[in-house]
Amino acid sequence: MKYEKELALAKDLADKAGKIMHKYFNAEHRKTVKRDGSFVTAADTEANDMVIEEIQKHFPDHGIIGEEASRHNGEDYTWICDPIDGTLQFTLGLPVTVFAIGFMHQGKMLMSVIYNPFTDDLAWAVKGEGAYLNDQKISVSDREDINASVMDVFGASKYFSKYKFFDNERSKYEFVPSGVYSGLYGGMLVACGRIDGAIFNMSPPHDSAMAQLLVVEAGGVATNLVGRDQRYDKPVFGLIVGNKKIHSELLKIVEPYLEIEQ
Repeated sequence: MKYEKELALAKDLADKAGKIMHKYFNAEHRKTVKRDGSFVTAADTEANDMVIEEIQKHFPDHGIIGEEASRHNGEDYTWICDPIDGTLQFTLGLPVTVFAIGFMHQGKMLMSVIYNPFTDDLAWAVKGEGAYLNDQKISVSDREDINASVMDVFGASKYFSKYKFFDNERSKYEFVPSGVYSGLYGGMLVACGRIDGAIFNMSPPHDSAMAQLLVVEAGGVATNLVGRDQRYDKPVFGLIVGNKKIHSELLKIVEPYLEIEQ
């Protein structure tokens, strides 16, 4: 298999990060509000620092883009990490948050790992090798009727108003109530076929990159909000994932709400 060393390291980092998440889970959290309005805790920064230290030890010439801290941006080979995707849910004691890490070359994803330490579910994908959950191959759902599908929307209002979108569309389609679980956990659910599609209304690479490759390797389709291939060394214009039919329908549904110029 390609990128065996990188995948082995990513799985090891997921295990280490999971232990950090367990250590802080249900503890009293001192949350700091970041400039973008999201939260950060000691668990986020400890896991992020651990990832940087380990990657620099094993691959010193690779770049690292972390949600809380980054190192050596600009290299052809770069890691992307969200140490705790779903920090708010984590601070509330909800076991629906994940550690996520990916590896890319010149902006194109090569490997993804998403791990929920509370259920011990580890999803991973390597480009061209398929997608797996706990080493069992997974695939997106085969449901084609969007009126019978379950979907989700993550992110509030980066490229469109989620509230306006929900006001008009939630009565027509089955969207999961917002905030039930983290975005990348939702991407993992799409790849496993447990839900049928998802819209990521957000721009940071760490918020969607790992879901992109996981869903594609599970047989699905992943593009930005206007239906184009998304590189992660360029500005990120959200993400839409699902099987071919549901992805196409979600593009049509979201188009009237977009406030985006590329």
